[in-house]
Amino acid sequence: ASDFYSQQCEGFRAGRGFWAVALCPFHDDRNPSFAINLESGGYYCRSSHCGARGNSIVSFVMAREGLSFREALKWLENYA
Repeated sequence: ASDFYSQQCEGFRAGRGFWAVALCPFHDDRNPSFAINLESGGYYCRSSHCGARGNSIVSFVMAREGLSFREALKWLENYA
């Protein structure tokens, strides 16, 4: 998950344990508010006006690219 999110999210910084932070790709973010669980691939935005959240890299691709589950899997196949 670390390699994927570090390429997809500006300002990516690994923190302690399984967590990292980055600028949220779902809104105009100036302070890293995007929390990423590097073990599960889950994520959530801590900004009160954003609300982005998901439980995997697949759900991230679905939300960011506006894809269905199958389309997101195909996108990830081509990404790798």
